[in-house]
Amino acid sequence: MTDCRPELLAPAGSRAAFEAALGAGADAIYLGLDGFNARRGADNFTLEDLSAACRDAHLRGRRVYLTANTLVFPGEMDEAFSLVESAAEAGIDAVIVQDVGLISVIARHLPELRIHASTQMNIRDAAGLRLARQLGACRVTLARELSLKQIAALADEGVELECFVHGALCVCQSGQCLFSSMVGGRSANRGLCAQPCRLPYEMRDARGKRIATDGDYLLSPRDLCTLEVLPQLVGTGVSSLKIEGRMKSPDYVSTVVGVYRSALDRALAAPDAYEVDPDELRSLEEAFSRGFSTGYLQEHDGDELMGYTRPNNRGTLIGRVSGFSGGLVQVKTNTPLAVGDLLEFWTSGNRVTHTVTQADDIAATTVGLVVDGKVAISDRVFRVRSADVGDAVRERTERGLQIPLDFSVRMLEGNPLEIGVVDERGIEASVQGDVVEVARTKAVSEAEVIEHVGRLGNTPYTARTFTVELSDGVGIAFSQLHRLRSEVLQAYEAAALDAYERERRRQTPTHGRVRYEKSGPADCGSTFDTAINWYDTSIATTLADFAPGVQIGPCLYATNAEALQTWAELGADFAWLSPELTLDQIQDLAATSPLPLGIIVGGRTELMVSDHCFLRAQGPCDHDCVHCTRRSKPTVLKDRKGYEFPVATDQTGRGHLYNAVPLDTVHAVGDLKRAGVVGFAVDTTLMGDGEAKEELDRLRSALKGKPVTKKDGATTGHLFRKVD
Repeated sequence: MTDCRPELLAPAGSRAAFEAALGAGADAIYLGLDGFNARRGADNFTLEDLSAACRDAHLRGRRVYLTANTLVFPGEMDEAFSLVESAAEAGIDAVIVQDVGLISVIARHLPELRIHASTQMNIRDAAGLRLARQLGACRVTLARELSLKQIAALADEGVELECFVHGALCVCQSGQCLFSSMVGGRSANRGLCAQPCRLPYEMRDARGKRIATDGDYLLSPRDLCTLEVLPQLVGTGVSSLKIEGRMKSPDYVSTVVGVYRSALDRALAAPDAYEVDPDELRSLEEAFSRGFSTGYLQEHDGDELMGYTRPNNRGTLIGRVSGFSGGLVQVKTNTPLAVGDLLEFWTSGNRVTHTVTQADDIAATTVGLVVDGKVAISDRVFRVRSADVGDAVRERTERGLQIPLDFSVRMLEGNPLEIGVVDERGIEASVQGDVVEVARTKAVSEAEVIEHVGRLGNTPYTARTFTVELSDGVGIAFSQLHRLRSEVLQAYEAAALDAYERERRRQTPTHGRVRYEKSGPADCGSTFDTAINWYDTSIATTLADFAPGVQIGPCLYATNAEALQTWAELGADFAWLSPELTLDQIQDLAATSPLPLGIIVGGRTELMVSDHCFLRAQGPCDHDCVHCTRRSKPTVLKDRKGYEFPVATDQTGRGHLYNAVPLDTVHAVGDLKRAGVVGFAVDTTLMGDGEAKEELDRLRSALKGKPVTKKDGATTGHLFRKVD
């Protein structure tokens, strides 16, 4: 075991969730403002809210991180940087970033601000860590597909490591998903994912015949829960354990943070004696659960990762339907119920829910419920919301937000009245008042001093202890005690915030960052065409693939001038542009780009790449991907509207999902050339030789200026449709 003590990092999508995280014991909290964050649907914070949140956190010795973890499009960099700069002035401790251009701008203009590379950057090995550090990141939120062994191997790369420990999992590699964008126009890379992965699909073969699967939700993973491997995870040397959930309620945040706070403290204190508390696991299930797995941490990525039968909250199993009596549904329960609990019956028919009311008979182990819906004997019953949680959350938050102080009062005749405080960290403050004199009427008692100094009202402070030195017979105006109490609390607050700021400055990173001078547009050379097969290409698709002299792929997301300039400085010689850019945005980029630019104009757009094989929904396999017979058969996922999305597995076992509708912007080649694009590619990954030749011939005709019409049933993607 390492002696590393990782921070517990909590989500906050609202002020109430922020207070819940603080109260439950989070060491740090991540949150977003209205723009450029990957959870634009959360309540999020204003700058005024953020300033107050930072102050509240720092007063308690906790940290606040801003999420600026979306792509920045042409013309948006000034706004994005201004947002980060204002947040830095408000007091954030670090900024979480996906966009390479934004990282470079922050590193150049705010060198004192810590930069954390977002999991959206899909960093999964030492090469990726080194490049992130070169860009200016002092911490990397690792890709979620890594095992404990892989994480431990990265601990000595000179970059803090952060990994997720609880919450929703994406089936796609983070930052690589275009499903929501291409199908619904809502980009995950812009914070508006519509979660098409949580919808039902049918797996079908080339003849349209349905293939038997273990459920209908073939792209929906279970939620991550790492309680059972927490000591091992701490032992890898990670610096931060991150809980997902900025779209979740304050009750969820409080419950999950509280459970992991307790479990982490036990794992740190006595790792060899650590055990999972069943009550804590039940609390997590009731907070929100699609079913739990340890994700990829234990070096497996089989069907235990997936929740094929259910994409939403399943809660915790509380019993089964045992019979019917007197118009009531009888449920044999394994746990007491409370008025206000929300139950869900897993029945073969429609979804049946029931909120427990006073009319229900819940006094025994077999309860009688007035259920509005048809259920059957042996149907399982889950509690998806516990009425007791709200009370527990309020108590935990109120208690956890308190700042206990030790008070000392010196009322010695002939000396100034003095009140002092000190907290558990040793931060102290004291103030003095008037000289203490003999009482003119009634002498003050020790109990009266404690009572009046201890009137802490609506402040966050509580008096842990009182020490009073009091001369016999002295008096004091109680108003002076009240005034000095307020002054000492103000002095303490200033001292605590000053101590926090000194420590933060001490921890400011000093590692190198990419620096460059602005340069003009590239000498683009002649226009060319090419075929790209993503199973066999030297184009860099992740940070780990990058090396000087290579071409960067669309999923490295050079979507702004600063990103292109950074890639050029690092040694790239060409950039294939993101399919989320419009024609106008491409023209803006090409006007100043130091790299020649290319774009894919035909083929099936890859919507997802996953470390999980989608074909495993058919049942267990022998994991011999090279010789897998399933791989040799064309397979699609059919959605509720009848669209069929091709799926495939490569020789490493990774799953790939492609758009149901082929891309075709060949007819716009002339416009693209005039916009400044010089490279044009057809994605031939799913094409046979004949189809690939036909598509390349169309492209070459267009490049020669011959009229080419758009193919029926094809899409132009986002070339003429701006992404949300």
